[in-house]
Amino acid sequence: MTISPGRNHYPARIISGILLSACALAACNIPKTYSSASVQEDSVPSGYWAPQIGDDLQIQFSGDFEFHEDVEVYDLDLFDTTVEIIEAIHARGKRVLCYINVGAWEDWRPDATQYPSALLGNDYEGWPGEKWLDIRRTKELNPLISARFDLCREKGFDGVEPDNLDGYQNETGFELSADDQLEFNLWLTKEAHKR
Repeated sequence: MTISPGRNHYPARIISGILLSACALAACNIPKTYSSASVQEDSVPSGYWAPQIGDDLQIQFSGDFEFHEDVEVYDLDLFDTTVEIIEAIHARGKRVLCYINVGAWEDWRPDATQYPSALLGNDYEGWPGEKWLDIRRTKELNPLISARFDLCREKGFDGVEPDNLDGYQNETGFELSADDQLEFNLWLTKEAHKR
């Protein structure tokens, strides 16, 4: 799911898919076939925090940060969010997810020049400056995505909200299968859990 940049406050019924993605990388063991009802508290490994279905989520990828008292979880951009904002969210007893584009390259990111051209595929339709990634090449992607996950941890985010986990359903320029996507997603989960 791709969310348009901007200030958005989504009730739980609209964002259960985002929470499931975040939950997969924050903590939960989610079966291959699931619905929002299948994510239960008992599926969360000990020691991990996981968002709950029913939590309200504030998605904000641009503009000045805004607090909302009725929001339990914030979803904010890795690079654009300061440690001070994360600490202020935690001081209010709220949680914050680290938005990272893992399935596509963005030319404006500070690490954009580190991505080898062989990883870059077709333009991501509707998003200028963005290209699909060859997610099968985890050896080359590992140091790049791992560095992003490390930065999430260093800044104090509570979990990861990965974006563009559906390359196999799009014209990426690569012959990606559902199995390729699942393998990549499981690899992301493992890397997130390490942190």
